[in-house]
Amino acid sequence: MSRRSARDIETEHGFARRATAFCLRLTVVCLLRSLPLLLIFGGVAYGAVSLWQAGIADERFMIRGDTLSLSLPSRLSAEAVYKIEELGKFPRPRSILDPFLLTDLRAKYEASPWVRQVCQLKRVYPDRLAVEFVLRMPVAQVKSYITPERCFYWQVDDTGMQLPLTSSSQPVPGLVVVEGSTRNALSRHPGAGASWNDRGVKDALGILQTLRASPVSEDLHVKRVIVHTEVYRDVASNLHSRRPRLDIETDEGVLVRWGTFNGGDLPDEVLNAEKVAMLQNLVNRDLAKIPGICLDIRTRVPGFQFQKQ
Repeated sequence: MSRRSARDIETEHGFARRATAFCLRLTVVCLLRSLPLLLIFGGVAYGAVSLWQAGIADERFMIRGDTLSLSLPSRLSAEAVYKIEELGKFPRPRSILDPFLLTDLRAKYEASPWVRQVCQLKRVYPDRLAVEFVLRMPVAQVKSYITPERCFYWQVDDTGMQLPLTSSSQPVPGLVVVEGSTRNALSRHPGAGASWNDRGVKDALGILQTLRASPVSEDLHVKRVIVHTEVYRDVASNLHSRRPRLDIETDEGVLVRWGTFNGGDLPDEVLNAEKVAMLQNLVNRDLAKIPGICLDIRTRVPGFQFQKQ
């Protein structure tokens, strides 16, 4: 390799110095020429921030807790309406321009046991919010014993979640009662906002949904669902089973022996759809409208008898 001369090295250093100086001069020129534009952008940004801060503090854009109200179903109790409306109230006024307003309110609603799903949440200027959500509605009340002698009624939605309502020692009028045939047939209440994991409760709620979705609900109105959890022998498998068996009492004085949820109690027990069809057939023949009659629809051949007084 040939040795480079001192002159070549000096020439390269000079070129580097000239290139660096040229880049610095170009940068300074570009900054000077763009300075007016930077000042304009800075002024616009400062004005926008000042305007937004003034809007946040403006009373015309403030949402106060006492101005929020919800359009709720009329069948909710006064206690339920009060508790749901409390969800949307703020401890202090908040501006509708607050960037975290919708996020905070959505988190508050989604954390509530009353709200199943938040569908829509948007601002309505100058001082309103539009909120659309799916509520958890009470569809039944479960009778549960807290001591051998004391029982209370706890309202639940269609999934078995216990709603945050005050329990009562007397059943709520107009709401279906789910109770065990014995004190220990159903588990104790799980607490507000928690789901009832008792299979008897879930089966009873499932049957209520099945009946309400059928034309039978127009003629027979369920008053009470009785859950039997005694161990019995499954004839088909010759094994002992604890699957809940259900009886349904109606406001018309009819007792319907439903059996297990969707079959399994007897070797020839039919599914829910066939049971509903049989019950509808009995209603059409006016047999299901006789007060005091007991209808056994567990198999394809329904049974009839009058209840013992």
